[in-house]
Amino acid sequence: MLHLSNIVKRKVGGFMKLIRYGILLTLMIGITVFLVYIYVKTSTDNVTLDSIVSNKDYNITQVKDHSPISFSLEPEWISKHTNDKHKVFEINQHQIFLVSVKYRENDIYFSFHTKLKLPKKKGSFIYPGTIQDSGVFSTPREELRVLTLDNKIIQTTQIGIGPSSDFSFGINKTDQDKIIDGFKVEFEGIKLYNYFLKDPRHAAFRTPSSMRQHPPRLFTSI
Repeated sequence: MLHLSNIVKRKVGGFMKLIRYGILLTLMIGITVFLVYIYVKTSTDNVTLDSIVSNKDYNITQVKDHSPISFSLEPEWISKHTNDKHKVFEINQHQIFLVSVKYRENDIYFSFHTKLKLPKKKGSFIYPGTIQDSGVFSTPREELRVLTLDNKIIQTTQIGIGPSSDFSFGINKTDQDKIIDGFKVEFEGIKLYNYFLKDPRHAAFRTPSSMRQHPPRLFTSI
């Protein structure tokens, strides 16, 4: 009888040990799942510019005292056809990169990509245009100026705006000698905006045709 009692105790003890291990394993799995959820949530807690501008649940205000964006291009960046990336400007963690220089038939074409950091709930962004309740309006082409190092204006052949906050422009090949030592860009048309999500519980992301991804809008000099 005593022998049987010991067997029962050992089995009960083993069973309780299994339960403890099971609880510990479940707890560890739960913590792992929670950490993965937090990582995924924080790593994807960014939105696109389109979803902010096109969503009525966001409040957007222009920063009025924002200084015009200006930067210089080094001569070694523009001496040949290239797709090398060079950071030319940064504000509020938003970065502008020169991403392409193309020597076309009649001009040299420079393309810039704007990398935006856009938290879902609130933040800021830069955009080459005016955002109003009545719609989104591209910046006038006169607000982008290309200058020599001694501040003489260089006429652009073409200006492209978009998609998103990207932009581009061309310089006539006959002006190539004016940029051989580099040149400057002043872009008053890029504006700084602050935004916040009015009610995160009822945010429905809508992208009307006016803000969907599309090729750059081009303005050609006459």
